[in-house]
Amino acid sequence: MSRFLQIFCTILSAIFIALAIPNEFLEFGSPLIGLIALLPFYAALRFCTSYRNAFILCFIHGALAHLLSSFWLGNFMGFAVFTLGASDIGTGFFEGFFSLGFYAPALLAPKSRRLEEIAGVRPFAVPLRIFWFTAVYVIWEYCKSTGFLAYPWGTLSMTAYEWRSLTQIADITGVYGITFLFALFSACLGEGMFLLAERTNSAEEKCRVSSFRQTCILALVLLFSSILYGLFQISRERIPAKTMNTILVQQNRNPNRRFEYQNIQLAQKLTQQQLDVFAVRGEKCDLVVWSEAVLSQRFPLAEVYYNYYPAPEPLLAFVRRNQTHFVIGGPVVFNDENHEYGNSALFFDENGTFTGSYTKMHLVPFAELIPFGSNKIVCRALYQNGSEIFVNITNDSWSMTNSAEIQHFVVAQYRSIEYRSTTIRSANAGYTVVIDPTGEVLADLPLFEEGALSYAVPIYERKPTTYAIFGDWLPWSLILLVFAFVFLRLYEQKKQPLDISLDFPEENP
Repeated sequence: MSRFLQIFCTILSAIFIALAIPNEFLEFGSPLIGLIALLPFYAALRFCTSYRNAFILCFIHGALAHLLSSFWLGNFMGFAVFTLGASDIGTGFFEGFFSLGFYAPALLAPKSRRLEEIAGVRPFAVPLRIFWFTAVYVIWEYCKSTGFLAYPWGTLSMTAYEWRSLTQIADITGVYGITFLFALFSACLGEGMFLLAERTNSAEEKCRVSSFRQTCILALVLLFSSILYGLFQISRERIPAKTMNTILVQQNRNPNRRFEYQNIQLAQKLTQQQLDVFAVRGEKCDLVVWSEAVLSQRFPLAEVYYNYYPAPEPLLAFVRRNQTHFVIGGPVVFNDENHEYGNSALFFDENGTFTGSYTKMHLVPFAELIPFGSNKIVCRALYQNGSEIFVNITNDSWSMTNSAEIQHFVVAQYRSIEYRSTTIRSANAGYTVVIDPTGEVLADLPLFEEGALSYAVPIYERKPTTYAIFGDWLPWSLILLVFAFVFLRLYEQKKQPLDISLDFPEENP
């Protein structure tokens, strides 16, 4: 394959990923496109002849897929050069680093291995290429979604939203099991194309085809087993242990502090309308949730301020009058002298008293955090500390795109599946929803419209899932297997010299 064709295939794969993820054309993305999104990328990498070649392809793939799927980062408060530009280059280099992993089998294999494969002595070379590509891609998505980059968008698992019967395995494997299946499907298709193009009637070729067939059968077994498991999870009856009457407010207003007065008054108005609905039914509201960044003054000192602001009815007086609990987005001070502040969810009891906060810890790279700072995956820790429901407040109105709102929702709904818990989202401009433990939307509000959603949110008995107990065991298992393979190959080099100029796999016997 020529270098031009390799680059073309890489670009095509990045375009497929962007089309498969929720976008401006396909609101919830396309699982069908997601299944084949990596096929051209697999083809390009299969014919790499050097690590440099692999690095260039991986850089292009990572940067372009990020640019096309997360273009809305360019609307972040005029900081596009950092939020989109820097994150795009960073993503490109990060996937470029993983080119060493994609190219490792070729780099570590002596020429004799390729000759033996052609001769039919090593039929397992076919499944090795397929599963190696799949494993490294899963590891890449895991590393990109955690650690210093910590950007869990633009992933293959996001393409599967409309196939809920397949996404249910997230309670076992997390989202990485879905990425594994989609990457495996693309790799099988890619390898099959080349076997078809290189077909002969020799006994050796029949051995390779047989090995490929067995690999495809295994892939199909994994895929259909996952679907059957998903159908079981979706169809099983789940009876809530209790319900929580909740109001989710969507202001659809600029959260800038200049508009705080109008924003609070609007949120109070929308909340009061739904509180009155509960009152007419003779019911009490248990929780009101306003979105991220509604308040601008820093707590805990701001508690005094909001006892008098805004007029005519101050915020905390409004809470006291309605005798219900509130979660509202606002800033918290940790250390004023060192300028340590947090973007937080503030909790107020029914007496209007500020009783605590949860501060955002998984910050967006290049927008809310310069890389190499501290990041955490928090949902598992919250679950292990006894949470019965996930509450997500967000402000994505700055994105000015439907795709950004839906992408953030798709990522959030996986938390419900992973822990079999209900998730409620209150977003400034959307997507404000109630999500059940199978990822189904129970109630929602339209995007970019002001409104409030009242719902008796179901809360289920806590039954720890495999993922809740073991976390990201799948990518870590793949990491161990990859390192074990590399170690064995390096050990074998003591017996057989390594030819790093290997032209794999185009050479002739």
